Amino acid sequence: MGIQTLIFINAVSAVEISQLSGMVLIPGIGVNIGNVVEEILPIVGLSTVVISSAIDHKGRVYKTTVNAKLCNHFAVADRKLAFIVRTAGHMAYLVGSSSAPYPTINTTDSFPGTATGESGCDLTIEYTDIHGILPIIG
Repeated sequence: MGIQTLIFINAVSAVEISQLSGMVLIPGIGVNIGNVVEEILPIVGLSTVVISSAIDHKGRVYKTTVNAKLCNHFAVADRKLAFIVRTAGHMAYLVGSSSAPYPTINTTDSFPGTATGESGCDLTIEYTDIHGILPIIG
């Protein structure tokens, strides 16, 4: 994975892993996922993406963490999901893959005790693999 700059993540959507069965990874370039049906998440403001890398006994691994505030609860249920994050510059990146390991998805719903408190669903997506976040091409 080359150095990438993700500026202003203004959209996050979920994709069922089963829809990525035809994806084509082009090393050093990105991934073509074809036509997929996206579940657009109702984010509030901008989301954050943090990418870290480390060397383990098998080589370099990348950990991608996406944090988003949603205005509604996000029901994960038992679905296996990957995510697409989009920047204000119209670039799209895939967080996840068509095979394991799959992203870990955590949600926390906030119901404040004051009228000025912030309510909503905090979504955290964590994904660790050998490729990291991949630019979507094609």
